Amino acid sequence: MNQSFATTALYLALLTGCGDKEPALTPAAAAAVAQCDQSAAHPDDPDKGRGVKGVKDGELNIVMAAEKCSEALALAPDFSRVKFQLSRAYLAGGQLDKAIELLTDAGTAGHGASMAYLGDIMLYGLAGFESDPDLAKNLYQRAAKAGFKPAAQLADDIVADAKQDSKQAAEMKAQAANVKYSQPDFIKALMENRTLVTTMNYAKVLHYGLGVLSGVQYHCPEAVKDIDNLVLKFMVAMTKKAGSFKRAMELAAELEEEYQSGALTEFKQGAVDDGYAVASTKGCNATETKNLIRVASSYFQ
Repeated sequence: MNQSFATTALYLALLTGCGDKEPALTPAAAAAVAQCDQSAAHPDDPDKGRGVKGVKDGELNIVMAAEKCSEALALAPDFSRVKFQLSRAYLAGGQLDKAIELLTDAGTAGHGASMAYLGDIMLYGLAGFESDPDLAKNLYQRAAKAGFKPAAQLADDIVADAKQDSKQAAEMKAQAANVKYSQPDFIKALMENRTLVTTMNYAKVLHYGLGVLSGVQYHCPEAVKDIDNLVLKFMVAMTKKAGSFKRAMELAAELEEEYQSGALTEFKQGAVDDGYAVASTKGCNATETKNLIRVASSYFQ
């Protein structure tokens, strides 16, 4: 089914009135629809046949529902409830394109349960559609107005999720504004995708780079995957920067006093905290976080 056509049809479903009246049925068609109702009516569908209890999604007999509702649709091709009930069999059987076509037809005619099911498809991005919570919410609201009661809570859940996301974003922004970094100039340079010009011992520069990457990894494990490899590259990078292995060892030795006093350990922990603070307040996919990873990793090249 063409996605652009289908999406347009979903929007049209939101613009319909209360729905068309179901057409009059011949006795044979009425009998077929009754059997379809028994096989695949939804328990909460206000349009289901009189006296019909309905069948939950997980209890649907797919083969029987498909057979009975296909027969009913052949005799009552404009009956929205039958289209919906046949779509349930198609959905359960994995025939999403057929199901969506029927749901769209029935939803455009104002059938509430059909619009709610379309809402599920748009919310979770099924059948190749991109997730669209706004459209899903509108479909749920429309479904609730048409009498499909479960849809009202589904719409409220989307609104609540949006409010929570907005609240979390505001909290993260506030946290980011109040973060106190152990090496503010250094971390700022990393986030701005530039190398800090410093007289700091290069061994400490590498320790800091390794620390911030470790901190990012704690919050974003998929963003930094080769920490162990960088540790192995530490002395290689030192030697390359110093010009000789001997000079690299001399630079490392200069940190012995800081190591003995605990200052180096504190410095390295500050680097880890800085990396974690950037990742947790900016976000794993933020430009600042990606810049930090790129520049800090480049020290070990």
